[in-house]
Amino acid sequence: MKTFINTNELHNWFSNRFFDDEIAYIKTIDQRILFATDRAQSILGISENLPINYTGSLVSDIDVISEIEQGIINETKDVIMMEAWSINNEPEMLFWIKKALQVNDQILFVVEKHINGDFSVKNLLHKKFPEIRIERNYSMHTPKITEQEKAVLFLMINGLSTFEIAEILCVAEGTIRGHIYNKVTKKFQMMGYEVISRSDVIEVARILGYGKKLPMKLLPYFKTNTLLLKSFN
Repeated sequence: MKTFINTNELHNWFSNRFFDDEIAYIKTIDQRILFATDRAQSILGISENLPINYTGSLVSDIDVISEIEQGIINETKDVIMMEAWSINNEPEMLFWIKKALQVNDQILFVVEKHINGDFSVKNLLHKKFPEIRIERNYSMHTPKITEQEKAVLFLMINGLSTFEIAEILCVAEGTIRGHIYNKVTKKFQMMGYEVISRSDVIEVARILGYGKKLPMKLLPYFKTNTLLLKSFN
């Protein structure tokens, strides 16, 4: 565990370690922000000397986060964690590298955004997706994709089966198939895409960006989904 004589030394280290356009911050055990880069404050809605969830942008359960972070202290290991945040009023799953620090007798955490793609939702689900070329014809139609359909497409892109999607959304498998084949497929065809199969639907949905943002419909299912993904010395 890295140690510092006082908070001034820690602040100097933090300022030299991170650029202002990086997303990083230091917080106390009781979840109060001590230092944060300009970008972290702007993107995450956090402020120095205030609780991390002062603006409500942290969606994940604070108690779950604190419990996992206690393990960092006990095992003296750095970790990679996944948390749910609200960014520009849109829910996102963010990945963080967390390390414990010590200033005198006080334990702190330095937290920086993890940019390695090893822990994307796709890889976490251990799915391999083939490259599919989708032809698109000119079309002026832009039918609306409903929140329910966005949720289904997000889960499809990330490798869940029709049965698993139905279980998550608490509906019948036939309802999900109706969304995929009767509604979404027709809407994509109206947009000019040559969509025939389920894999075509997934590829078009990925092209249109429906796998990037966590749909609001799914937020309740991810609210307590704070995961310890990896620990290392």
